[in-house]
Amino acid sequence: MNRQQKREALFKRGQRYGNGAHADSDILHNRIAQALVRARIMDEVRQLRTRAGLQAYIGNDATLVADAMGRLVYTVAHAAGLHGLGDTPEARILLGTANALADVAATPSALEQQRASITSGLAAIERLLPQLHEYSLAAGALELDRMLQRGHLGTASVEQALRPVSGASVQALEACAA
Repeated sequence: MNRQQKREALFKRGQRYGNGAHADSDILHNRIAQALVRARIMDEVRQLRTRAGLQAYIGNDATLVADAMGRLVYTVAHAAGLHGLGDTPEARILLGTANALADVAATPSALEQQRASITSGLAAIERLLPQLHEYSLAAGALELDRMLQRGHLGTASVEQALRPVSGASVQALEACAA
């Protein structure tokens, strides 16, 4: 039985004995559940980062490159904004990468010209990720899904995500990290 099967079995056992109804409130107080949620979030971020990296370095389909890197750029930019890292050099590189991705999406033949900007954005993401909390990355992914449903995602969205947030948001994030 592999790790994923064990998790699923534990989840089913919890549902069978009536523990599933309170699962959301239990996560707040259960350190093991929090660790599992964090691990799942980071696993999804690693998968997205791997897919985006492969597309950035060797992908020839401009649409796939723009999609994978755009998702990663926005998620990390949103998390960086929550942490107050919007004025760092890495954040400025993310803005440049967002502009390069917009060019690639508009003109697919510009992929090779913009590949250096895209790969430098991937390197900036690698430098930013250790400074970001898992829950802020999850918040960025949720906000990305909302924006994609509304159809309002562009370079201005990345710039807005990098702006500093209110003190209450930062305090809530620090409370989750504790």
